[in-house]
Amino acid sequence: MKKNILWIVLAVVLIVGAGVGGYFFGLEQGKAQAANVRERFIAERLGATGQAAQGTPGAMFQGGAGRTGVPGRGATGTIKAINGNTLVVSTAQQELKVQVTADTRITLTTQGSLSDLKVGDRIIIGGQTQGDTMTATQIQIIPETP
Repeated sequence: MKKNILWIVLAVVLIVGAGVGGYFFGLEQGKAQAANVRERFIAERLGATGQAAQGTPGAMFQGGAGRTGVPGRGATGTIKAINGNTLVVSTAQQELKVQVTADTRITLTTQGSLSDLKVGDRIIIGGQTQGDTMTATQIQIIPETP
């Protein structure tokens, strides 16, 4: 009798453990899938050539973004520091210095400026990269999600 109870308790513990493990595995898979969808969206919006699709609403980059496979043309990341006209941006691949020039267009829903950028902002950058420094032609601030 005690042996049967032990087997039942063991079975319940294994089932609960599998359920909890499956739940957390599903959470991680959902996060990974959401990140992939975001990256695909950005890549598709910019087109396979890295050029903004003609007539795409909000298309503003003449280059790729972050992990789109278009090296040296754009990036997506989080601002870690602002030093004058230079941003330090952490991307999935590297920490990147971004030069903001007088010709850099910074947009929110309306035209923005360098003073609109804050440490911790997620941004998409369009521009030319040389080494670990990019000269930005355009920056889009990614709104926070709840």
